[in-house]
Amino acid sequence: MTPVYMQVKASLENEIELGIYQPGDKLPSETELMKTWLVSRITIRNAIKQLSAEGLVYTVHGRGTFVAEQKITNYLPSLTSLSKDVSKKGMIPGRQVLKLEVIEADKNIATRLHLSPGIPVIHFIRVTLADKEPIAVGYTYVPVSAVVPHQNKFTVETLENSSFYQLLEQISIHLYGGIQKISASGANSLEAEVLHVDIGFPLIDSERVAFTRDHKYVEYTRMLARPDRIQWKVSLGPITKDGDHSIQS
Repeated sequence: MTPVYMQVKASLENEIELGIYQPGDKLPSETELMKTWLVSRITIRNAIKQLSAEGLVYTVHGRGTFVAEQKITNYLPSLTSLSKDVSKKGMIPGRQVLKLEVIEADKNIATRLHLSPGIPVIHFIRVTLADKEPIAVGYTYVPVSAVVPHQNKFTVETLENSSFYQLLEQISIHLYGGIQKISASGANSLEAEVLHVDIGFPLIDSERVAFTRDHKYVEYTRMLARPDRIQWKVSLGPITKDGDHSIQS
């Protein structure tokens, strides 16, 4: 017979798959789930633990459990800055900050960074240059809590004179891994102006989240890049029996 906690887990998983709970939505509290299922708190916690282990939900202490963003299918083998890639090609990297501010995370940003909506995040828009030519626009979000007490080091001057990952290393934040999704989007008015293309011009749309060894989410960046200047390569692992690619951290 299937354990009760697995029945609860399967029911919640089905509701997530059906879209009853969307990414960023808060699940019912432990007390509410206990009343619904007429089970103990430990049973509910075991069910939530299983959902969390599969990446379907995440828990914010004191605030509750939230539905995570759906699994991403494209993985890159290592975390490198675009500026570093520019340098490897023998070109001179450059950066131009268009905006730098502290804002409250909306539902979309909070979901990606495993935060509650309203948590303060550092937000900056930055253009990446190669030999003084703009090649990409990046929209980056960093939880203030992840960089305390060094949040004041995020200045326009610093972000223009060093890569974001260099800055993290300087304040002793060491990224361990990340997940990246790559698709395509049409340029909006800002991107068209900065990248010298027409509005609606197809751009590579890259979304990345990066985290530390203890799975503290430090970065969410959405980057729009010119496809005639940038490409991404993905290393593929062996194919498993069920047809999925095995990814090693």
